[in-house]
Amino acid sequence: MKYITAAMLIILLFVGGIARADSPAVLDAKQKMDAGQYADALQSIAKSLAATSKETDAVERYQLLMLKGEGLLHTGAFDLAAGAFDSAAYTATDNRDVIAARADALLVRASPTGKYRPDAVAEPIDIVNPESRKKAFAAMRQNLAKSVKPQLEKALASPTLQPMIDLLPSMLDLAHLDMALDGSVTTTKDDLLKLGVRARELMNTELRRVSIRMAVMENAANSWDGGFRRGLNSNERNDLRDTVTYLQRIDSTARTARRRAIELGFDGKAWEPIIADAGDLAERAKAILDFTP
Repeated sequence: MKYITAAMLIILLFVGGIARADSPAVLDAKQKMDAGQYADALQSIAKSLAATSKETDAVERYQLLMLKGEGLLHTGAFDLAAGAFDSAAYTATDNRDVIAARADALLVRASPTGKYRPDAVAEPIDIVNPESRKKAFAAMRQNLAKSVKPQLEKALASPTLQPMIDLLPSMLDLAHLDMALDGSVTTTKDDLLKLGVRARELMNTELRRVSIRMAVMENAANSWDGGFRRGLNSNERNDLRDTVTYLQRIDSTARTARRRAIELGFDGKAWEPIIADAGDLAERAKAILDFTP
């Protein structure tokens, strides 16, 4: 029972996961994987997942998806393994389980050959064996922290929103790795809070700017010229379409930030006004496009 037992222990040690009674399907999959019968285990898992409900069997599905990810790692299907861990993260009902799954997905994607290479000269670290996976997690966190530091300084100093939108996913990934390794986000908490505050400031500024611009455009479109309603010209319509896309990206970024902040133990409510305003403005822009000639 070397590999799967170790893998399950790593999940518990990393994020303080909840001890739970295993279902017969989970026990069957574990037994097959402990015996090295990965192909058989994956077949059993696929059948069991098909027989479970996302609404009523979330805990069992999470366990099965995590086992699926482990089985796929052992068969060398690394892309599929990352996808299984992603699915487990979206299925999990406990934030500690989400963290475990997200961390595994991040590491697998950074290790396309099943080994994580910290740098060009360092010895690659095996991620398939759970015994060495924690070392790979630590190396990945260190590398990600180094890479985001100059980006963080640039984003915090920038008067524009784009650097912030580009950086936020990496900062959240770093926080998830911190949580997976240490059970807290102590090392990234201050930076993450500063980034969140600054991101929301810039988003609110952009939303106000877009709102004013849309009001001017709508007034111009509804004005009369030579007895006819002016409407929108082609450049204005293209600009409005780009505005809808921009607002949708702000909305998506804010939603992701809220969801992952909650996973990390933060209060995500600060993002809710931005989500509401961005969504409302996007719908208003669509309405102008639909009903203005």
